[in-house]
Amino acid sequence: MLPADATLPHLLERNAADRPEAPALAWREPGTGEWSTLTWSLVRDRITELAEGYAAPGVRPGDHVLLMMANRPEHWLSDLALVHTGAVPTTVYGTSAPEQVAHIARHSRARLAVVENPDLAAAWEGLLGDPGTPLGALMVVDGAEPARGHTDYAILRGAPGGPAAERWRGRGPGDLFTVVHTSGTPGDPKGEELYRD
Repeated sequence: MLPADATLPHLLERNAADRPEAPALAWREPGTGEWSTLTWSLVRDRITELAEGYAAPGVRPGDHVLLMMANRPEHWLSDLALVHTGAVPTTVYGTSAPEQVAHIARHSRARLAVVENPDLAAAWEGLLGDPGTPLGALMVVDGAEPARGHTDYAILRGAPGGPAAERWRGRGPGDLFTVVHTSGTPGDPKGEELYRD
């Protein structure tokens, strides 16, 4: 039975307990077109692992983390993992112009951005040394290039279980869940706060 103030982590916990072997996420692998599937139990395990991985370099409750990825498993799993840590995930359109990326990074005060590949990372690299932007790390899912200031997304995997993935238990429906930015037409993108209720 779900509590009256249930949040997405409550639903994930319930699904992993009640339907551990049921498919939760399926996608076609790039290149091969073969289908891959994660069950609810495996999704819960992966999210727990990612939550600990994100917490290790310093992601804390209330921190904003920017995500710029296509519709792929890493995007959905990272989003939920960050929610578990109490952080505020914010998706940035992959088509955002560099000046829009800069505005969102400055406005959100995010210290971490996770992007899909080095091409998308190019719009973020100059922000790493920008005194008006607290962005301190740029994580790249595919093809990270350390010489360009990228951190490899792979470091998030293999993190042992710990308290970070359980931080959601201290948060409720009135807490900030995510921020959605408008496309920026006209003017700068505007952030719309969405709460857990």
